[in-house]
Amino acid sequence: MKRSQELIGMPIISIMDGKEIGKVKNLLVNPASGVVDFLTVHNERWTLGIKVLPFAHVGGLGDYAVMTENESSVIDLSEDTLANELKAKGIQIIDSKVITTAGQLLGTVTEYYVNKENGKIEGYVVEKEGNEPGVLASAFIITIGKE
Repeated sequence: MKRSQELIGMPIISIMDGKEIGKVKNLLVNPASGVVDFLTVHNERWTLGIKVLPFAHVGGLGDYAVMTENESSVIDLSEDTLANELKAKGIQIIDSKVITTAGQLLGTVTEYYVNKENGKIEGYVVEKEGNEPGVLASAFIITIGKE
């Protein structure tokens, strides 16, 4: 598993030519499945549009870099309907409140863990003022919402 914040800023490297394509700027989470479906990619050379790397094209998530087969794995946001929808929804996991079905506030998400193989969110670090942080398994999450 990888902490979400470890991924931000990590270089994305093409396996085929060994060059850096860009850096991970953000994670696009699918709230319906609880999976990181795309990594948004930052590269100072690109001036137009937002580029994304589908998690399905991530060949490896190491301590140093995100590996993908080649630069063509990175696509324009506008080329993928799901990526476009997820970006428009603006779902952010960090700083989201965790509320029980009974309406009790458990705390705020400060971090989450991503499965290296499939992008599934495995757990959420939840902190509440005055309490020690705890990890909430993804199996206990019913809904991920914008608010």
